[in-house]
Amino acid sequence: MFFGEKSTILKVDNDLQHKQAVDDLFAQMRAADNATNAEAAEMQLFAEITKSGSPSIDLLMVEAMTDNQNGDLQTAYETLQTITQSAPMFAEGFNQKANVEYQLELKDDAFVDLQKTVALEPRHFAAWAGLGAIYEERGDYKNALNAYKNSAYYNPNYDEATRGIFRIETLTKGVIM
Repeated sequence: MFFGEKSTILKVDNDLQHKQAVDDLFAQMRAADNATNAEAAEMQLFAEITKSGSPSIDLLMVEAMTDNQNGDLQTAYETLQTITQSAPMFAEGFNQKANVEYQLELKDDAFVDLQKTVALEPRHFAAWAGLGAIYEERGDYKNALNAYKNSAYYNPNYDEATRGIFRIETLTKGVIM
């Protein structure tokens, strides 16, 4: 074995295991026969998708999420800026950044980052629901409904998606979109 080859093999194995775990959890959540099972898979999925594969990025993510929970939105935002610049293929970094941007009333920025999230991880039901909410606020009910339906497709038990679909369908009943 050449120098460094073993660590490269371990990294590839870890990446494949992570990808398989994420795929399995998305499938479990989608196939869940009740909200309790879906929520259990969702919690495990969230734990998996917040792992970037980089210990330093993962540490920054924990810090950003803690700052967000503690109401220090500006610090969380700055940390998430660093994360998304350093790991531009890490979907959850963009999703978390969008959540903070939305709270900071930077809704156009949140919209862009949610679009990046679903481009990187099309099954990200929470990002789809976030897009639905922003479209809904903009009065773009057709795209809001589509976004909420995408969210519900990937997680049929996700309340935000089902409530969003109900709101839009009720609001637009009889209206051709």
